[in-house]
Amino acid sequence: CGIHGSKRCDISSGKCRFTGPIAGTRQRTQPVGCTGNPCQTRRTNCTGNVKNLTIKNLTNLVKDLDVVRLIGNDNITLIGITFDSRKIQPGTLFVAVKGTQSDGHDYIDNAIASGSPAIICEQLPATLPGHITWIQVKDSAKALALSASAFYNHPSRKLKLVGITGTNGKTTTITLLHRLFNELGLKSGCFTTIRN
Repeated sequence: CGIHGSKRCDISSGKCRFTGPIAGTRQRTQPVGCTGNPCQTRRTNCTGNVKNLTIKNLTNLVKDLDVVRLIGNDNITLIGITFDSRKIQPGTLFVAVKGTQSDGHDYIDNAIASGSPAIICEQLPATLPGHITWIQVKDSAKALALSASAFYNHPSRKLKLVGITGTNGKTTTITLLHRLFNELGLKSGCFTTIRN
């Protein structure tokens, strides 16, 4: 652990605990992994296993979004991003996405109750709790894709993609290329309507 800016980690009873403000919440001490730990890149979950923890600043996640309105502090630390309110833990960004069966906007209160410090949504609720950062966008599904890509350091930018279109021979061509790349020792994936 050690000192990380204004945040402080210490070891007591063999478990690392975080003391300090977490993504816009009140200052408190929390067991690492049970509720998140934005001051280090590893965390120990409640059973003692070590997991990697990605930590990002909200400012970096929303800079490429088509933001209609931002209310609150965008300089907060986040430990995750999700559109499923059941997966929220303190420090997780919640993106309210309208689906075919349900609307993520209906679960904003659940996300806040579970500790989400920031919400991306298309429609702002009637009452806005002041301790939450609100990011209103035109398309929350697109905002989810862009912010998730930024959160995980744009993994698709590290891939070389080949798309094959046409009337005949697409599956044959992609199968030949996939086998060729594998025989050359290159990692490759193959996605077609027939096989993946």
